[in-house]
Amino acid sequence: MAIEKADALIKLRAADNTRYLTNINPERQKVRQIAMKDILETYTKRAAVGDLRWVLTQYPCSAFAQEADMSLREYEDFIFSATFADQSNPVQCWRDVHDKQQHWVDWLAGKKNVVVRGPCVDLSLSIDGRTFINSDGKSNMPSGEIFRI
Repeated sequence: MAIEKADALIKLRAADNTRYLTNINPERQKVRQIAMKDILETYTKRAAVGDLRWVLTQYPCSAFAQEADMSLREYEDFIFSATFADQSNPVQCWRDVHDKQQHWVDWLAGKKNVVVRGPCVDLSLSIDGRTFINSDGKSNMPSGEIFRI
């Protein structure tokens, strides 16, 4: 019902056990994924047209700190730094991220193929018909990526 009716969702990511699925049969996980398909589709469609606003943030917790091989204090500092919360003007920092990433979003618009070559990579892929999104701290936090829909 929340996915169908809510105007906005706030998601805080924190865990007390990052390995909770370790001994769960993958077939059971697949059944859950199939059962959630319609809900995820509704969520995605509503978010895409702006009927459902959302924000997701990583909350510093012991389990994630442990996964990062950090103390909780170190992990808190890492997350605060990644969100620019430790800067005097975090809003300007996110505007700068937006501007840098928008350059690449604009460059990718209308492209059909991407080729990446380097010492250990030779990758070619089609991006024909894809729309790229500037994830600049408005929904995911921390953020700072370009993704496609």
